[in-house]
Amino acid sequence: MNGIENMVTDRTEFDAAAARAIRDRYAASGDWSGLTAEEHETLERGYYTRHSLNRVEAAVEALSDYLAANGKAVTVSVKTDWAPSDYFTQAELRRYLGNIDALRQRFWALPGMPDTPADIRPWQNANAIEQILANLNSMADMIERSASFLPHAGDAYSGEPLSL
Repeated sequence: MNGIENMVTDRTEFDAAAARAIRDRYAASGDWSGLTAEEHETLERGYYTRHSLNRVEAAVEALSDYLAANGKAVTVSVKTDWAPSDYFTQAELRRYLGNIDALRQRFWALPGMPDTPADIRPWQNANAIEQILANLNSMADMIERSASFLPHAGDAYSGEPLSL
């Protein structure tokens, strides 16, 4: 599905440490204007930023829309316009993780699919959140592909040999 292909599921301790160092350096000065594209990319890999939140929330919305379009509506509440001035509160955390869990419960779990974590930190939990969404997206893609192989009403009749 569009918008879900770019989930980050392979963060490492090195990514988290590198992002922490960049964050600490810029936060100390209070001036983020010198942030380079490479530093921004490092932050995205190792630290949840507003861009990460917007990306994951957009994926939640896309999966929710897919389910609704296929008769399996799930109630989620998304925020896809996180800004630098926004604060990620405990209430936002509960909503965010509740959305992930609601989607996870609506699909079937693939073997090895992580449970919904209780927090977005540490980096392993961020990987788990995005792995859940990536797995759900894969399942949605499999459903879409397999539906094209199924006979439609009136295409096959009782007793008729079926050839695909």
